Amino acid sequence: MKMKRQSLKGFTFILLASILWGIAGALAKVIFNLSVSPLELTVVRSIVAAVILFLLILAFKKPLRVTKQAIQFLVIQGIILSAIHLTFYYSISKTNVAIAVMLQCTAPIFVIVFDIFANNYRMNFTIGVLLIISVFSCSMLVGVYNIDFLKTNFAGICVGILCGISFAFYNIWGKRGHSLNINTWTMTFYSFLFSSIIWLFLFYPINLFSDKYTLKIWAYFIFIGIFATILPNWLYLEGLRYINAFPATIIGMLEPVSAGIVAFMLLKETLEPLQLIGMAGICGVILYLKKHNELLE
Repeated sequence: MKMKRQSLKGFTFILLASILWGIAGALAKVIFNLSVSPLELTVVRSIVAAVILFLLILAFKKPLRVTKQAIQFLVIQGIILSAIHLTFYYSISKTNVAIAVMLQCTAPIFVIVFDIFANNYRMNFTIGVLLIISVFSCSMLVGVYNIDFLKTNFAGICVGILCGISFAFYNIWGKRGHSLNINTWTMTFYSFLFSSIIWLFLFYPINLFSDKYTLKIWAYFIFIGIFATILPNWLYLEGLRYINAFPATIIGMLEPVSAGIVAFMLLKETLEPLQLIGMAGICGVILYLKKHNELLE
């Protein structure tokens, strides 16, 4: 019973994180309409998140000092986090949002492949069906059926697959962090700290004090930094304390579902019948995971 309560806790944390990411994705369009590019938003929100997390850690006296071994682990985690964002936006630039989201949703496949080679998981019929339904449903939700893949940029597809691999390793690495007894606050802070350093090194100069960043835009930055960056990432990493990386990536597919619902409600975007079928398929798989506790552990 205790293990079931822990699994439910992890399930809930991952679920909430995915919903917050989805809502943030829909609301980010407001910032993009203010002449802020996705790259700028990514860099600034990483820096804002690192600063706010540092202040929160000091205020709540959370552990900040780490061992040399932990520092090496956290640097790699920051690199993985940066790789997710970099490959995602590159894939979008060469293809489109729908293809990039679909390819990121291949993460569960790479998680299960890694776990099979590491003897952490055994492929069976149930897991295979869940993988197929999840990836297919995500494809329907983002409207991939409207895209001519023969005309799609090959490099964009390859980099999109790398995004799925990066997100898979982010889950596996986060799970490993807990096995090393690294606090979730510590993992979240240092991953954004090192990610911010990487972004600034790769894309400097980005003028954080540009005149176009009005108080209104900074208010959006801070809001997204807290509710779309710090909170969901903390919830996701904390959730990995209680459940495995494979079910976490499946539950994470709720992100495009919540983004679609928010876009429909607030931005008046329409949802086609096949998109609704995809949405139902993802929700069905997640409910199945919740019912079958043994797949979470």
